[in-house]
Amino acid sequence: MCKCGHAMQSATTRSGLRLWVCDTCSAAVPWSSGEANPAPEAAPAIKRPWSNAKPADCDCGVRHPSRLEAAMCVDLRAQYSGPLTRGDCRIFYGVRFPLLILAPDSSGRPLYHRPDFTVVDRCGAIIAVYEAKGRESRDWVLRSRAFEGTYGIRITVRRR
Repeated sequence: MCKCGHAMQSATTRSGLRLWVCDTCSAAVPWSSGEANPAPEAAPAIKRPWSNAKPADCDCGVRHPSRLEAAMCVDLRAQYSGPLTRGDCRIFYGVRFPLLILAPDSSGRPLYHRPDFTVVDRCGAIIAVYEAKGRESRDWVLRSRAFEGTYGIRITVRRR
């Protein structure tokens, strides 16, 4: 028991020292003090982040959720602003497409897919769709297939 009367949990410091730590007052007692924890509790599981993506800005000043996506933005701007396209293309970021081929959720709203980049010509026709992926989730694979089935446009994926 801690001085404040709450149960303590075991913890390990970065140097490897084992301690009893109170969740309420953050008091620490060395493990070797001979005191047993009267109410040992399971240590909370540390949730692993989905990805290690670090936000980055591209040359245009747009903030992207990953460095891979920022690099892809720079490459796409260089590719679609060249003399072959005569500047007739526009690049959109994060456009939501309803997946009408899938059943709606319980509230009746359709599911959506939001690719990273969508390239559109002067008339508004979609030329290409791009995704930057470091790690693919099961949901992303299913949604990308549903997107390709609904719109007939293949998603170009750039991997890490």
